Amino acid sequence: MTHKIAIITCWMGEYPAYFPFWVKSCEKNPHVDWFLIADRQPNIELPANIIFYEVSLRDFQERVKKELLSEGKGLTTPYKLCDFRPAYGILFRKELEGYTHWGHCDIDLVFGDFRAFINDDLLNKYDKIYTKGHLGIYKNNDEVNKRCFHRGGVYPFSVVTENPNFYAFDELTGMERIYKRGGYPYYKGTPYIDVSVRYESSFLLNDMQKNQKKQAYYWEDGKIYRAYSNDEGKILTDEWLYLHFQKKNPTVRIEDVRKVESFWIGPNGFIEREKGSEISEADILRMNPSLDSRQASKEKRAYFKKKIKQFVKKSWKDKRIHIKQRLSRLFS
Repeated sequence: MTHKIAIITCWMGEYPAYFPFWVKSCEKNPHVDWFLIADRQPNIELPANIIFYEVSLRDFQERVKKELLSEGKGLTTPYKLCDFRPAYGILFRKELEGYTHWGHCDIDLVFGDFRAFINDDLLNKYDKIYTKGHLGIYKNNDEVNKRCFHRGGVYPFSVVTENPNFYAFDELTGMERIYKRGGYPYYKGTPYIDVSVRYESSFLLNDMQKNQKKQAYYWEDGKIYRAYSNDEGKILTDEWLYLHFQKKNPTVRIEDVRKVESFWIGPNGFIEREKGSEISEADILRMNPSLDSRQASKEKRAYFKKKIKQFVKKSWKDKRIHIKQRLSRLFS
């Protein structure tokens, strides 16, 4: 069976400085169509496999009313669109005609070789691939597309759509629980670099993945790599599906990304590198400084202190949602 995949990303507002890197990485995956749903024209030329649809937040609200038969009162801010991601198969059913699979993704990431990881075996075997909001893929059929209405989530979709609070329905306490409790086939792999938000001065992988003591990340000719030094000082590399630099907002230090064949991604920003050049341990440490245990603990404490302050300022309803979700993850 020939698979045809469309990945949808919704963006409202000015495009971030790193947007061209997302575009370049999508262009290097010509066997996937990328739907850019946004309220304004992109500020750069798009490749043929990125299909632009101009949709305002108001337009999206009207689409919710028509396709989901819901008032969609909760859709008051662009960030709330994340909670509607599991319904994209319904909301964009017309645009998705002819596709065997659809998905959603963030733009604060850079893709590697998509089909090297999303292979035919996964696409045939599972109704849902991955459980995080930054990339999720579904089979495109009525049964799968309507599972967002099924029971199993901490909060039902009908509650999520009618309240402006954020429920992370596209992730662990929403769709993953629905799939897990419903016994539906899904794949929970983590072949991506998900940069931890707990550390300011270094790009470390989150707790689900294994860090190396000395590691740095780069994109080259359509692939994402981690270069690292082992205990013997030998430089090794491994390949990943994508790098998600969530909330880090790396500084762009490349004038024209279209002309670049390779670049580093790290706390110092996007930095050009010579394609195929040898990587030294000094290069790795320069592009992604290692943290000793003392500095790591200090940054981690600062992060949790900030999170506590943010939690205190939340409304009582947001606090209840947060606590209920946390408890569900402990006892699910």
